[in-house]
Amino acid sequence: MAPIVDDAGNRLGELWVDGVQGDAVLARLQADAALLASLTTLEDEVESLADALAETEDQLLALYELNKVDSGRLDIDRLLHGLVQQAMRLVKADAAFVVLTTPSRIVRSPGLTTPDPCLIQLFERVRKAGSEILLRDTALAFGRTNGKGNVFIVPLPLRERCEIIAALGLWLDRPASTLSPALKLARSIAEQAGAQLEIVLLHEQLVAQARLQTEMELARMVQVSLLPQRSPVVRGLDIYGTLQPALHVGGDFFDYIVPDDANGRPFTFVVGDVSGKGLPAALLMAMTRTNLRSIALRTANSTPASILAQANENLYEDFTKVGMMATVCIGQYDPAGGKLTVANAGHSPVIICSSGSAARLLEADGPPLGVLPLSLWHNTDIPFQPGDVLVVATDGLNEERNSRSELFGMDRLLRQVDRLSTTSSKDIADGLLSAVAQFDTDATQDDDQTVVVLKAC
Repeated sequence: MAPIVDDAGNRLGELWVDGVQGDAVLARLQADAALLASLTTLEDEVESLADALAETEDQLLALYELNKVDSGRLDIDRLLHGLVQQAMRLVKADAAFVVLTTPSRIVRSPGLTTPDPCLIQLFERVRKAGSEILLRDTALAFGRTNGKGNVFIVPLPLRERCEIIAALGLWLDRPASTLSPALKLARSIAEQAGAQLEIVLLHEQLVAQARLQTEMELARMVQVSLLPQRSPVVRGLDIYGTLQPALHVGGDFFDYIVPDDANGRPFTFVVGDVSGKGLPAALLMAMTRTNLRSIALRTANSTPASILAQANENLYEDFTKVGMMATVCIGQYDPAGGKLTVANAGHSPVIICSSGSAARLLEADGPPLGVLPLSLWHNTDIPFQPGDVLVVATDGLNEERNSRSELFGMDRLLRQVDRLSTTSSKDIADGLLSAVAQFDTDATQDDDQTVVVLKAC
């Protein structure tokens, strides 16, 4: 008989032989017992190695899944859920969560029922510290019970962000003295996840910008469609109007209401400028233009002043709510009397250039729409004979600045009208815009620029 003993001295069994005796037989029996012990130990080692390889394979697979970013995963929610799942597999954590503040997201592993405010408080501790934190013997809620363990929270580094906006939290129910390899791995995971998150955030930002660009372009198309598409044909007048927005959309507008022989309605023109820029101004511009047009069309004997009064009554509350206003100049032309009737709600510049005389400004006779609930406008009759020119523009022309911050100004505008007054209405409008553009060669257009020119012929 020979005992089978492993390297640690543990007795695994015995090896017997019957029918033979002698030292040689015993030596052979002992050698066979030692071989069996070695094979048993080797089998245990192979099984341990197989288990370790299986665990490494699982970690490599989780790491591969974590690092895989393609067009199908450029989604914040999918990325964060994948991060929680794969981080748990890699670090062998009992629970995991991710907090993202911009945009706001909280993703947790199944069973982690800790309320959102508690997880946010943990994240805020990391943000305040500016680095990772390890909280020992800390309780987190799982289902209906509380478990105590170590909570490791590590920021997700984003190169383009100056502050911490995301962090990965891991709950590890094991002795703190054994955590060093897990924490090192968690830092690497956070580094990889931060790079992925940056890609996804950039992708979403670009998508949002493209969506906004498309919406602004559609808004511009709608706004352009509200403007006159061609100059009207009115006996005794040469008319031309144009608008150049500084942005996709803006607050400038102009409109024509063409004479209707059936009801005797006069030719009416409107030029307006809603305060502000961009989409808010464009929305109020559309509302103001529609309101003015509706009033002018509804009553055959409406005058410029009565149109302004009714529009102000309709729009005053809306303008007051948003703290905005609109300057508007409205005019009507009487071919029989050879005159213009104008009412001006705080609008400038309005320039009259009578044939043979110097161009001059026509002052406003009342405040812009939306400033006061009162009707303070009145009609002003202006003789308008062949060769006379009326220019109604917006302040985007006279307030344009060059690279030295100099304003184009009213004086330059008046001189240009004098110079161009003998040309056609289109040439006058184009000449004014060209002069402003040449004045501001090094800078972008500051404001919407609108010009409507009426020339008696």
